[in-house]
Order: sequence, then C-alpha cells, then structure tokens
Amino acid sequence: MTKLHNRRLQWAVAALILAAFSISAAMAQTAGARLEGIVKDASQAVIPGVTVTATNDGTGISFTSLTNETGLYIFVTLPPGAYTLTCELQGFKRYINKGLYLTVGATLTVNIVLETGEISTEVVVSAEAPLIDVTSGKIGFMVHSKQISDMPLNGRNPMMLYYGAAGTNPLDSLGGQQAVGSVDGLRTNASNVKIDGVWASDASYDMSPAAPNAVVPLEAVGEYRITTSSATADAGRGAGAQVTVVYKSGTNEFHGTVYEFNRNTAYNAGEFFANKSGAGKPKFLRNQYGASLGGPIIKNKTFFFGTWEGQREISGEVENFSTYTKEVRTGLFRHNPSAGNKTTDVDPKTGQPLIPFNTVDLLTIDSTRLGFDTSGRVATVLKEMPPPNNWDIGDGFNLGGYRFLGNEPNNYNQFVAKIDHTLNPKHQLSVALGGYWRKSKGSFFPNGYAGSDSLERRRNIMIGIVSALTPTLTNEWRAGATRRLTWGGPENPANFDPKGVFQLSGLGSDRTGSNNIGVYLPQRNPIVAFNINDNISWVIKGHTIKVGFEVMQTTKNNWFGGDTYIPAVYTSTTNYPATVPSSAVPNSTNRSRAQQLVNDLTGTIGHISQIYNANSFALGFVPL
Repeated sequence: MTKLHNRRLQWAVAALILAAFSISAAMAQTAGARLEGIVKDASQAVIPGVTVTATNDGTGISFTSLTNETGLYIFVTLPPGAYTLTCELQGFKRYINKGLYLTVGATLTVNIVLETGEISTEVVVSAEAPLIDVTSGKIGFMVHSKQISDMPLNGRNPMMLYYGAAGTNPLDSLGGQQAVGSVDGLRTNASNVKIDGVWASDASYDMSPAAPNAVVPLEAVGEYRITTSSATADAGRGAGAQVTVVYKSGTNEFHGTVYEFNRNTAYNAGEFFANKSGAGKPKFLRNQYGASLGGPIIKNKTFFFGTWEGQREISGEVENFSTYTKEVRTGLFRHNPSAGNKTTDVDPKTGQPLIPFNTVDLLTIDSTRLGFDTSGRVATVLKEMPPPNNWDIGDGFNLGGYRFLGNEPNNYNQFVAKIDHTLNPKHQLSVALGGYWRKSKGSFFPNGYAGSDSLERRRNIMIGIVSALTPTLTNEWRAGATRRLTWGGPENPANFDPKGVFQLSGLGSDRTGSNNIGVYLPQRNPIVAFNINDNISWVIKGHTIKVGFEVMQTTKNNWFGGDTYIPAVYTSTTNYPATVPSSAVPNSTNRSRAQQLVNDLTGTIGHISQIYNANSFALGFVPL
C-alpha cells in the first residue's frame, strides 16, 4: 500500500468519525426495515400533515413521521419486529393498525384511508402488510426465527439455511478445503454478509455466507434476509448474495431459554470393521448446552439480550494403519515364490500363512547396507509401532494393519451480548459483542498423538446509529470490527525437530494409513477487519434520495506453504534402491517391496525434501 493511499485512508476515516459525532452522540438499531404508504380520505384525496406513529409492540418505543404534500409517510429504518401503526389528524378518526410485522431488509407499503369524525374515535384494523414488495426490485429469501428454531441444523449453525434460497449452491466445484458456497453461478467471494449492519464476511478464505467472521449462535439470530438479485447500492460490495443478519434484542418482557442436546454412543449401532477387530463401538459423545436471556433494563428505554452456548464432543473414528509384522522387525522377508503377496495368503484372524513361502534376510542381502540402522531413528519408529491386529491391508506376510479407535475432541464456547438504548425519540443506541473459541483434533496415530490440532477464535463488535433528524431526514451510521484467528498444525513434538522428520517409506503415505509421525505444516491465518458506513435518506415529495459511503480495511498475515517446512527424510528407493537379486525374490512386486524394506530397516536415506526461501541474491537460499 502506498504512502499516498495510506494518507487518503487516514483522512477518510478522520472525516467519517467527525461526521458521526456531528450527527448525534447516540446510536441505534442497524439493519432495519422500511415502511411507507399514502394517507387519503374517503374521496381518495391525499392528506398532508398527518402524524403517523409506528410503535414497536415489544419495546414500546415509538417512531413518528409526517405525511408530506403528496400524502406520503416514510419510516426509512425501523428495527424488525411487530408494530402498531397509528394515524392522527384533527377532523378525522384515529386510525390504528395492529397487524404489522416488519422483517429485516423488508420494504413494505401500507396505504391508509382516514374517516372523517372525532379524533377521539378509534378505527382499529388488523390487516397485515402486503407480502409483496411493491417498492424495490430485490429478489431473495427470508429466514424467519421460527425456521431457525424449528428446522434441524446439524452443528446449530443458522447460517446454513442460506442454502435454502433459490440459486444457491452449497458445493465448491473445485473441491476446496472450506465449507464454501455460491449463488447464481458467481464466485463465492462475490457474496456479502452484514451482521447488525456491519460487514462480517470471511475475507481470508472464501467469504461463504455460511461461515462469517462474526459469531452467529443460533439463539442470537432473530432473522436474516438473503437478496440474490437486484440488491440496492447500500447493501455494499459484491454482485452475489447480500445477506443481512440481525441479532435479537430485548423487549419489555423477560424471555429466556435453557437447553441441552445430547448424543451418546449408547444410542448407536456397532461399526462393522471395529466389531471385526474387537475394538467395540466408535465413541460418540456430544453435549450442546447453553442459555439465553433478554429483557428490559429500563422499561420502554433500555434493553439487553445475551446468549451463551458450549459444546463438548468426542467422536471416535476407526483407524487402520499399515504396520510391520514381527518377522520383518527381525529382518526376515517372506514372499510367495510364484506370485505377488496378497492378504488372502494368510489367515485373516491370525496372520498365519496359508500357502508355502520363501524367506530372505533383509539385513544381509545387500552388501552395501548390512545390519540394522545405528542412528536410533528406525528403532524409535519401531518402538511406537504396534504389531498387526488385522490383515485387511498390507501384503499379509510382511505388512498388516493395526486397527484402533481414535477419539477426536471438538469443543467450543460462544456468546453474544447486545444492548439497545433510547436516548430520546430521535436517537437510538445499539451495541453488540460476540466471541467464539473452538479447539479440535484430527485423526490419531497409534502413538497417541493427533495428526492435526486446530484452534479457532473469533471476536466482533457492532455499533450503530439511526437518527430521525426530521420527519423527512434519517441518518444511519454503523461501525464495527471482526477478528478471526485459525491455527492448525501437528500435535507430535517430533514434527518440529529441526533435524528433520524421519519417514519409513515402506509404511506408505505420510498422513494417512501410515505409522509414520507424518509431515504436516502448521498454518496460521489471523485476519482483522474494520468497517464504517453511513447512509442519509432524504424524502422529497414522492421521492427518496439516499447517499452514503462505506470503508473497509482488512489485515491478513497468513502462514502457509508446502508441508516440508523442516527437512523430511525418506527411506525411499527412488534414488538409491537396495540390491535384491531376482534369483532370491523372483516376483517383481515382491522384489520392489523387499528393496524398500531393506532401506527402511537399515535406515538408508533415499531423498530429503525441504522448502527454502530465496530472500535475496546476497543471502541465497535459507530454510523456511
């Protein structure tokens, strides 16, 4: 980023902060709904100067507008919820509509006809607002609180309901690592998520609406709107889905929940391969529990809402890793003299040979590499390697499988706290905080270490202003920040040995199906995002003029690269194969395996792999 760009950004931020304070020292509900209509008399003549009041049934807070010369009233931004609409003017009966419910991002039109008469006489109707948006051309999908609470959601992530909208696709065609999704065939990062009016998209990986940077517990989400086409300019960046989420707010009544959901191994059937090896049922224990509470601090003025949720989970996975038979550990190689070795050549329960076989001594067959490895590295691997307990994998005679249950933990805590405060009829305050912490482990190796250990932390703050400066002039100011840190890496300290990670290539892959400790790069992905935006709406006759701006700043410092960030030492036969005469092992497949096992037991290094950085011509190559 250039110095000039930095200077411009600093001046812009300073100007925004100054503008925010010049508007008012109060803040308000951010993402809201728009309500408008025309007031007429019985003869269909428009009536100017009518006082129109929208009162939130939950909080008792009222918002007032005045019809202009065209009879038009507009509430540009109202907090979502149930409302009572009242119209008053001398010479007309008071009009009361108790059937309105405004959803986030909605633009609804309610036209009113006033009857002549005393203002003390009330005309009460219960007609709901039209379900069709006749003002904007937005196309989308509304996720209501009842859907969030009633529909089954594995993992209790309400944002997954995003994929219920038409045109959305939950699958990444490129098969990426993250839970990505797109809309209308656009790139995933074309979508945009705002929570309480503040940008909260995942700006590091894929910006999937199902995985925002901010915390979104199920109990904290009142509702959210997905606009898949023709979004208005104030939605912000991106040509994809515009997702607007609103945290719940407290009301004049106390409401709360306490819950726990449990899954247990006792409810599950046995797993075939685990039963076959006598390992028993894979353990699965999940407890999701939490509570929420909202209510008044000062009735009709100040409200709170908070929720906390935790999960404690252990998920058992059946693992089956390649391992050496006891004969190979002594240097004895067994082989079928007429064909390649197969698992069916041995008894599936005991591993005892079912066919005639020949043997060779792996420690003496090649005169250039005699005897066991003396460095101690092979002995360390063999010490951590259990003997086979099944012969479903391997070649039966020399390699079998070790099947066991690895219990993988996945624990998290998350919370959201929100305060809404009314300073006066013109200015409203809303502040929300969120936090998330998760720690989990991946597949385990027989040595007891997890193949991967991961951590994720999220923090977010949202602050907003809605100021009804005049009946025709409304200002919305919002600001906030999110921070997300993900870390993943190996658990075994041997993965960080600067001397290198020693790999017996005869055991197979570095990460799966192998008794090797694995070669796995630690990855760290911290990202901090700031967002400030402001919108001014000015109603002139039958038109609404809306202007505003939005500034986003993100900072990333990712650690990512190849897996061999320290030396990985392999006993492969690619560059330095052992000598095994065809007269000793006639079958080529068996002979290749014998060559590899000679290298393994003698500790012969086939190749070393490591990533280097070319920092400069002067310094040359240095280890990553």
